[in-house]
Amino acid sequence: PGTHEVNAGARLLAHCLERMKNRRGVRATALDRWPADAPLLDRIASVVFLGDVFPPLRLPDSPRILADLERMMQRGCGMSCLHFATGLQARDLPPNGDHPLLRWLGGYFSTGDAPHHKSVARVFPAVTITPAAPKHPISRGWKTFTQDEEPYYNNYFG
Repeated sequence: PGTHEVNAGARLLAHCLERMKNRRGVRATALDRWPADAPLLDRIASVVFLGDVFPPLRLPDSPRILADLERMMQRGCGMSCLHFATGLQARDLPPNGDHPLLRWLGGYFSTGDAPHHKSVARVFPAVTITPAAPKHPISRGWKTFTQDEEPYYNNYFG
């Protein structure tokens, strides 16, 4: 509690998406398991994963989930991975690093034990974040703030 609360984060994201003022009619559902309802999968416009390492690889029946995702991506479904959901461990990768995330997202974070590449995560304490374009509409309401930050860099892009 207090960190990495994946289910709470997913519920908060769904709540915010459904209440956007500039885009009406968005429906979002936070799930803690892959849906078994195939017709539902055909209606999903975008899937968002939140978690530590790519969640489908830690769910039961991972090969079926990856096959479902491949079909969804082929029909144009969107995908986002938040927090460390782009992470892949060595046990999830062949020696050459090929993984569907390369096609679906363009790259991924490979943990330090991956044989083909080493991505890096580093905590920087007390980073001050300031809007680069304070007059741009996207910065409306944004005030400078300070927090610990953990960027992921040297990611694998094939």
